[in-house]
Amino acid sequence: MVARWIVLLAVALAAVSAEQGPRQQLLQRLPDLSWSRLSALERLVETSGHLSTEELLRRTGTLELYQALPEADGQLDRLNLLIGLLIGPYITPLAAFREISPLCRQHSWQYVTNILGINNTWALMMFDSVGKLPDGIFAGNTNPVGIWDECLNVEAVIDGIREEDHMFKGKYCRPEFGLLTNASEDGQVQHSLSELHNWSPDPSGLGIEPILPPLIHVSGHTVLSQLIVSVGLCIPSSCSADELRLGLEKKMPGVAVTLPDGNCHVLDQETTFTGGDIAVMTILCVVGLLMIVGTFIDVVKESAAEDGATVSVVVDSKFRARMPGLLVAYIFMRNMERSKGKFNIIMYYVHRYIRLTPVLAMVIAFVSTLYRHIGNGPFWSNIAENGTPEVCSEYWWRNLLYVNNLFDPQELCLGQTWYLANDMQMFIASPIVLLPLFFYPILGQIWLMFLIALNVFVTGYVTAYNDLGPQDNGNNATQLRYFMPYCRYGAYLVGVYTGYFLHVRRRRPLKLSLPAVLAGWTVSALTACCIVYGMYEYSTVPALAVPSRSVAIIYGSMNRPVWAMCLAWVVIACVHGYGGFINTLLSWKFWIPLSRVTYCCYLVSIDTQVFFYATLKSVLYFDQTNAVYQFLATLCIAVAVATVFSLAFESPMLALEKIIFANVGTGAPKKKPVEPEPVASKPELETELADGSPQEEVENNSS
Repeated sequence: MVARWIVLLAVALAAVSAEQGPRQQLLQRLPDLSWSRLSALERLVETSGHLSTEELLRRTGTLELYQALPEADGQLDRLNLLIGLLIGPYITPLAAFREISPLCRQHSWQYVTNILGINNTWALMMFDSVGKLPDGIFAGNTNPVGIWDECLNVEAVIDGIREEDHMFKGKYCRPEFGLLTNASEDGQVQHSLSELHNWSPDPSGLGIEPILPPLIHVSGHTVLSQLIVSVGLCIPSSCSADELRLGLEKKMPGVAVTLPDGNCHVLDQETTFTGGDIAVMTILCVVGLLMIVGTFIDVVKESAAEDGATVSVVVDSKFRARMPGLLVAYIFMRNMERSKGKFNIIMYYVHRYIRLTPVLAMVIAFVSTLYRHIGNGPFWSNIAENGTPEVCSEYWWRNLLYVNNLFDPQELCLGQTWYLANDMQMFIASPIVLLPLFFYPILGQIWLMFLIALNVFVTGYVTAYNDLGPQDNGNNATQLRYFMPYCRYGAYLVGVYTGYFLHVRRRRPLKLSLPAVLAGWTVSALTACCIVYGMYEYSTVPALAVPSRSVAIIYGSMNRPVWAMCLAWVVIACVHGYGGFINTLLSWKFWIPLSRVTYCCYLVSIDTQVFFYATLKSVLYFDQTNAVYQFLATLCIAVAVATVFSLAFESPMLALEKIIFANVGTGAPKKKPVEPEPVASKPELETELADGSPQEEVENNSS
């Protein structure tokens, strides 16, 4: 009854708006693959009782398909027959009747002709799980996904016969559709709606053709820049993805259909683990075991310390003293020791690489192997088969060499790590700035200012030469400007100079008058707001204005160095006592534990969000309330995942790094060790001196 009221309401709305232009006329013709369609079919059969079955099928354009059926299927009543012939080709491979396997053909026909069967609820469940015409097509909602779980839980038993050819499961498939395209004279790609020649109202005028052709047709009239439509279908498990794709292509010759095998799923599908998957699982298990053992040892040590015992402390001290010899090649360490007190370029780079790479390598290993096995859903295959895991398994080495920003953006493993490559490349080039600042401060500052100006010029030239906009939208701007270190070095240099300024004045507080402080905060705040919000009218959809060439060059070349200057003022003001409540907020101890996991959080945050959206099984309405809840939930989950990676991989490497580099004058400040007993210290000192340990380290150990 409700369905009939919906149909009447739709007809009334269409009649009222029939004179409002082509768009409203198109909506008037738009059918709905829902229970109301079955009612329309029933009325069609009732009003066509004077027609023979053959004439009815000829008028509805289904006679050819009917003639391809086995004679035994002709015994169906006219309603079920029409359901199978009119709707079946759009939700099963039936349109390619002669090309599909006999078992798929049999099961498909049994499915579509039993949708209204009283004793075959499995067919009703399959049809119910198919994606229906959604609300808001003109707002971009062109992906009715259906009901994933309902389809996969179908277990069909035809006529109660439990034999292989009478049994199958539900298989969920999500084909993607797009109109065939052609290029206009100006090179713009246009969607040819006329090529969808198979779509037209049915001869009876009841609008009983299924969702796909009208959905694609209507979507072509929207403002979508790229027309992609996907619909969740439930087909028998005996049919393959290729058979469904072939059937849809035959039924809609003006449509491009994409359906890889990964877009079809059945319940309890066998999971195959590769050698890489097993290796990463083994590493995770070993690390987990080491974490448990290490935690137990720490607890025992703390307990021993409370009882006044010093054995564990002495053992730990000796272990730390010997660790560098176990972990680092002897010749490397000797080289580091000889260069104590001097700038060692090898040590400078190795220290940085060891700091960043181990946890990055582990995140990449996890994403490229096990990540694809932890999710499911209509959209998950796009990620598991063709997304980040596939890219990471092929291009992981670019990340570990920190050159991934120099390649195609579509080949990025962990998309956010393009900046790690930038940062490492700029770090490698930093001695050309730091050494002049150290040896010749005045000339070094002039040189640094020149490099900042050169960066602005180069970025402006790249923007003008390639006719880029002020913002980095699109692959051209991303590849040519956004990812390139020579376009980002200016902000890095501002940070270097800020650190140099704070270092030089670390014992001389900066004295500023109140007007100067107010001016600094006002200028930096307003400038930062202009950088963030200045492009608003160029960023709306559709854009309120088109940026001029001068705006593109000025903003594109200067926004990052100027933004870094605004942040530099915040740092300098807070360090020298002019931060006020902002310094109080930024110095809040609440941030300390979070600061320990920021790097890992940076590495896992995007894939944490992708996992949520790729495993959705229904449409998610986007509004501010949902966005806030999703942000807060994602923040907590990302921090939790980052904490696990930090405790398992980053923190142990940092501890080893301090142990390794403590004896070569690098790394974190050394902790004062527990004073050993005088008698035992003398031979130890002699041994360490004989081993060639630096004199200062020996004195520190004996203090």
